[in-house]
Amino acid sequence: MKEKIMELKPDMMLSDVFNDYPGLKEYMLEKSDKFKQLDSPLFKVMKKIATIKMVSEKTGIDFEVLQKEFKKYIGGLHE
Repeated sequence: MKEKIMELKPDMMLSDVFNDYPGLKEYMLEKSDKFKQLDSPLFKVMKKIATIKMVSEKTGIDFEVLQKEFKKYIGGLHE
């Protein structure tokens, strides 16, 4: 059985992260309007090729901030 992703890395595929954490997309949408592109039809295609680094560059949100928010999200799942 594949282990769940516990830490983001810049070269990770966004689709892999969302497959492990289906609620993460909604969490990101609630955190910032910069993620509203996640609701676009183009996202359905792009999520298969987009990396975390690409998301960071496209939204203008530093990778470190994405990583911190991801840790908050998965931490909240275990509380």
